Amino acid sequence: MIGGSSRKWSCLNRVTAENEMDTSAAEDTSNSQDTKSFDHIASEHYCTGLLTWNMTKEGSQQNAKFRQAVNLYLDRVRMIEDLGEHRSHPAHSFLADNRYARQAHVVDELHARQLLKESGYDGSTVVIGSYGLHLRDAEWVQSRLADLNIKVIVVARDMTNILADHLVEELDCIIHSVVFPGEEVCLIENYEQHGSYVKELLDPGITEWVHERIDHALACRWADERMAILEEIEEYLRREAQVLFLNHSSFQIQSDASFKGVAINSLGWIDFKEIWKS
Repeated sequence: MIGGSSRKWSCLNRVTAENEMDTSAAEDTSNSQDTKSFDHIASEHYCTGLLTWNMTKEGSQQNAKFRQAVNLYLDRVRMIEDLGEHRSHPAHSFLADNRYARQAHVVDELHARQLLKESGYDGSTVVIGSYGLHLRDAEWVQSRLADLNIKVIVVARDMTNILADHLVEELDCIIHSVVFPGEEVCLIENYEQHGSYVKELLDPGITEWVHERIDHALACRWADERMAILEEIEEYLRREAQVLFLNHSSFQIQSDASFKGVAINSLGWIDFKEIWKS
């Protein structure tokens, strides 16, 4: 991650490790100024959208069958088709390029309804917290779960304080995104760094196990051994549906063709010191 004291990198339209890029203004400029030539620039890196259940509070989300029902009912392909923009493909992992990346997501509405019935869901309202551009994802989930007869309200929060004690206690889940520019380090931060949504909402019953697995990973000499252990944690979260992987979004911008050296880094940021005008 880039330290707060560094001024080397500049952010375009508030792209951060927990947010995506809004390029609508650039697109409007392109449409209104037909005489100008624009380059379309995309990063090879992706932002991963997640629904992370709040396992630190009581509620329907504490029941594994309820979480699995939601997971089976949400059609990621349909989500991408409905919402568009830079949502690229369904997510099955925190990373867009590991062995889980291109697995077909299972959608089974009948099984979802059966699991919901078995969960004993009592009709209580599920509160989804989100922020910024992710509110569209949250509202889409709200609409789909209404068809499953799950009551949902979406609460808009500021990204910087959504985890404040008095706010997070209201939320049954958070819809957000993550970016992992340095895979190993960032995956570890995902589970252990204060302020990480995944870490802060993690089931307290598995916290010690997660710490133990990370300690084991850090003791391994080889990268593939470390990644295999980190994948164990992810696989548990996937199997228990404590984190629902939604979609991978690409970082894209449009740039005046007269500017050269424009590139997007792994965080979705632009290094403006490398840009020059022809």
